[in-house]
Order: sequence, then C-alpha cells, then structure tokens
Amino acid sequence: MVLQRLQSLYLLIAAILLGVFTFTTSTTITTGDTQYLIGAMATGTGAEAAPNYVLCILNALTAVLALVTIFKYKNLKLQLKLCSICITLTLAIAASIGILTYQAMNGGEVQVMLSNVLLALAVVFFFLARRGVAHDKKVIHDSESFR
Repeated sequence: MVLQRLQSLYLLIAAILLGVFTFTTSTTITTGDTQYLIGAMATGTGAEAAPNYVLCILNALTAVLALVTIFKYKNLKLQLKLCSICITLTLAIAASIGILTYQAMNGGEVQVMLSNVLLALAVVFFFLARRGVAHDKKVIHDSESFR
C-alpha cells in the first residue's frame, strides 16, 4: 500500500521520542540539599537512584508496539487499535510520572524538565498516525463501494 508512508514515519518518530525519553530525567524535586530524581532509568536520590521498572517497561512496550504497528499495514483495523493502545500507554506513562511526582513532593521545589515535551510529542505523532490510518481505511472503503 502506497498510502501508508506518512503514518509509518509518524509511528517511527513516536517510537524514537519514547526511546529518548527513557534515558532522560522527567522531574527533579529539591528539598534542602537533596535532589530526588524521577525518570525511567533513575528514580531516587543521588547515589541511591535506581531504574523505575514500571516506567521502563511501559516505555519499552509502547515503543515496540509502535514499531510493530508500522508493519501491520495490511490490516488497517488492527493498526487503528494498536495506535489507540499506544496513545493510551503513553498517557499512562505521563500519569505514572505525575503520581510519582505527587508522592515524592514532601514540600520540596518541583522542577519539571523539558523532556516531558517528548511524551507530549509522542502522543501527537500517535494521534497523527491514527488519523492517517483512519483516512486510508475510509479511502479504501469508499473505493471498494464503487465496484
């Protein structure tokens, strides 16, 4: 199908954005001299920071699902569902970061990093891909109705 090129590009960009987001810090909470980091690869204070496995798994699952969605171009109905699942998982990542930030605040100064824009951009690209797939599905359905 020639129609799939732009959606594949959107899905690839979203997967790359999620991959980059995995290795960045999302939020820093400063209380006195201590800094509490929240991110997929480092959550905690300074030397005690450890990977947050929930965020790592959600990021990896969403990025892999985006890549799988690219190759499901022959099944537009499944591709629509997978795009919707990717959007939902990306929003779940954002919600879990929000929950972790709320739990760790303790009256400290919260600094939301610019890397959170990567999540928002990933949602936008997933939405654009979903919209493109829906458009292609409509075009194919309309062309089949003329037969």
